[in-house]
Amino acid sequence: MTAILVAGVLYFARDIFIPLALAGLLSFLLAPAANWLERWKVKRLPAALMVILLCVGALGASVGRCWGRSTIWRSSIHSISRMSPKKSTLFICTRTVVSARRWQC
Repeated sequence: MTAILVAGVLYFARDIFIPLALAGLLSFLLAPAANWLERWKVKRLPAALMVILLCVGALGASVGRCWGRSTIWRSSIHSISRMSPKKSTLFICTRTVVSARRWQC
C-alpha cells in the first residue's frame, strides 16, 4: 500500500521533481569547475555564473553549428534528389527520412 502511495505522489509531483533532479545533476557536473575557479581566488557566485555562462554559450554555439550544417545538408540533398532518377538510392533515402519525420511526435 505504501509503495502505491509513494508511486502516486511521485507521479503527480513529477513536474516539481524532474527540474530538481536536473538541477542536482548539473550542480554535480559544474561544481568542480566552480571549485577550480575558487582556487584561483574568484568568489563562489561569480565563479558559478562564469561556469554557467560558459556552458550555455558552448551549448548555443554547438547547436548553432549543427543547425547551420543540417540546413545546408538538407538543401543539397533535395537539389541532388531532384536531378537523379526516381528509383535512385538517394531518392529512396530522402523519401524515407521525410516520411519518418512526419511520424515523429
